[in-house]
Amino acid sequence: LSAATIAGAGLGYIPGDYRAWRAVAGLRVPCGITIPWLAEGALWGVKVRRSAGEPRYQQVSGGNVSGCLYRADGIVPGLPLLLTEGEFDALTAQQAGVGLISAAATGSAANRRISARWFGRLMAVPSILVCMDDDEAGRAAAEQMAGLTRAARCVRVAGDKDVNAFYQRAGHEAVRGWLRALVR
Repeated sequence: LSAATIAGAGLGYIPGDYRAWRAVAGLRVPCGITIPWLAEGALWGVKVRRSAGEPRYQQVSGGNVSGCLYRADGIVPGLPLLLTEGEFDALTAQQAGVGLISAAATGSAANRRISARWFGRLMAVPSILVCMDDDEAGRAAAEQMAGLTRAARCVRVAGDKDVNAFYQRAGHEAVRGWLRALVR
């Protein structure tokens, strides 16, 4: 991710061993990359991506991203929406697809339903390209979400598990070309 994408997303870092936790502003926070879920002027929660171990993602106590849509405020009316499973996939797609798409994430294949709260934003886009991880849970989630509206369809990143894997293998221009082909 570029420095501008990292800053725009408010990503942070809590240093330490992947099994460690730190006290930050009175909260117990796991060490790793912090991902704030901001929408409609509110902080819904903070998830942390650990460098190793399971679970890879943990949420800081006190937040609740259930029912939220990561990058909901970044959905641009009139542009197609790429809906991904992971936050980093959405950030990578948005970075590569500037001017072509908006990108948002559910945060997990387990989040198969989108709260009605976001329907107004979804109705303002011409199409929803549902691109979950290429695994059993991701495929099931994609099919269920694509059934929400005729404007949605499932898309895959050929040969890779997700947008990030594709970006790492093929680079920025390849991802941008793939997005351009999707929205034609």
